[in-house]
Amino acid sequence: MAQLVGPLRKELADSLSSCRVLVVGAGGIGCELLKNLVLAGFKNIEVIDLDTIDVSNLNRQFLFQKKHVGKSKAQVAKESVLRFCPSASITAYHDSIMNPDYNVEFFRNFQLVMNALDNRESSKEEACGTGLKDQQVLNVQGYAQLFHRSVETLRSQLMDKGDGAELVWDKDDPPAMDFVTAAANLRMNVFSMNMKSRFDVKSMAGNIIPAIATTNAVIAGLIVLEALKILNSDFDQCRTIFLNKQPNPRKKLLVPCALDPPNPNCYVCASKPEVTVKLNVHKTIVQALQDRILKEKFGMVAPDVQIEDGKGTILISSEEGETEANNNKFLSDFGIRNGSRLQADDFLQDYTLLVNVIHSEELEKDVEFEVVGDAPDKAPAPSAPEEGKNIANGNKDSAQPSTSSKAAAEDDDVLIVDSDEEPSSSTMEASPEPSNRKRKHHDAETDDAASKRKRLDQQPADDDEDIIALD
Repeated sequence: MAQLVGPLRKELADSLSSCRVLVVGAGGIGCELLKNLVLAGFKNIEVIDLDTIDVSNLNRQFLFQKKHVGKSKAQVAKESVLRFCPSASITAYHDSIMNPDYNVEFFRNFQLVMNALDNRESSKEEACGTGLKDQQVLNVQGYAQLFHRSVETLRSQLMDKGDGAELVWDKDDPPAMDFVTAAANLRMNVFSMNMKSRFDVKSMAGNIIPAIATTNAVIAGLIVLEALKILNSDFDQCRTIFLNKQPNPRKKLLVPCALDPPNPNCYVCASKPEVTVKLNVHKTIVQALQDRILKEKFGMVAPDVQIEDGKGTILISSEEGETEANNNKFLSDFGIRNGSRLQADDFLQDYTLLVNVIHSEELEKDVEFEVVGDAPDKAPAPSAPEEGKNIANGNKDSAQPSTSSKAAAEDDDVLIVDSDEEPSSSTMEASPEPSNRKRKHHDAETDDAASKRKRLDQQPADDDEDIIALD
C-alpha cells in the first residue's frame, strides 16, 4: 500500500516540497494560486508582479487589505501567504517579467512556471469593481472641467521632468486616466454617443479582462491540479480546460481538451537545433558572430539573425546592404547580454539554429568564444531532397510532417474522444486553407490522406462528436 502524506502519495508530496515554482502575476488569479500552492505542500515559490494594490482590487484579491493600498502586490502577497505556511520559502519581485534580466537562464531555475496574468502583455490590473465615484457619468461641463484639470496636471508633471522628457501613459496614473476619460467622453458627445463612466473607459483603455473571485478560484485550482499531473509524470493526462460562461450542449461548464501537439510551423513549438555560446558581448563584433561562429563553426552560408528581444530586431540580414552598418558594432550595442537568445536562419540550407548567449570576461587568451555543451551538427550543404522524403533543418532523420503519406499510413486515422472531453483547441478552431496559397512540394503527397479524411467526414451525424479525423 502506498504511503500517504495528507491526500498525496509520499513520493509526490516530496516532489512538491522540493519543487521550485515561479508564479507570474499576483493579482486575482495569482492570490488564489499562491494560497493553493502553499496549502498543497509547495515550499519553494518565487512570485513576480509589477503592479501595486488599488482599492478596486480588494473585492476579489483576498490577500490584500485596505491598509495595503499603494504597496507592491508581490511583496504583500508573499507576506500574507506566509501566514498560511510560515515554513515556506517565498521570494517576491516587484518588477516586470518582460525585463531582460528574466531570461532563459532565469527560467531554467524552475521546474514549474505558472502564468497568473490577465492578458498577454502582462498587464498590471484586473478590474471588476470600483468605487462609486468611478461609476458616475458626468455631464459635458463636468468632463470639460476634468479635461482642463488633467491637462494642467500633466503639463506640470512634464515640466518637472525637464527638457526633452516625455510622459508615458499609465491607466493607474489618475491624471492620465482623467485626461483619457474626459477627452473620450467629450468626443462621444460631439458624435451623439452615450458617454461612459471612468470605470468603463479604464476597462477599455487598459484592455482589462473582467474577473470575479469565484472564477479566479476555479482557474487557480485547475492550474494546481495540472501541476500535480506534471510532477507525477502523468503527461498524457494533462488537459487544457476552458471555463464557459454558460453550460455547453453536454451541460458542462468545465470543458477539458486534449493538449495541442507541437506545431512544426510554430517558432516556439518546432524542433530546432540549439546551442549555447560563451563570449564577451563587449568585445565580440557582429562580423565575428557571422563569420567565425555561424559560418565557420556551424556551417551556415547566408544566415539571417534576429534578436529575441520582443521587438524582432534584425542583427544580420542575408540581403546585401541591409545590415552592413552593424558589422563593426559590438553585440552589447544591440542590447545583447548574458542570457540573450538569437535565432539564426539559413534559408539556402533550410536550417535554423537557436543561439543562447552567455557573457563572460574570463575567456582564455586569444579565444573569441566557446561552445558550451554539445554542439549541434553543422548545417548541411544544399541538395535536392529525395523523392518522397522531406528534409527539415538539414537532417534526413528528422520527423516527417504529419501531412506526408508515410505519416498518414503509420498514424491512426480515428481517435475516440471521451464524451466529457473536447478535442484540442486547435482542432475545434481549424479553418480551411485559402485556395490561393502556394502549394508546397509535399502537398502532392497528401492526396491519399485527404481521401481518407473525406471518407471519415461522411460518417453519420450522430458519430461526429466522438470521431476526429487526424492528418
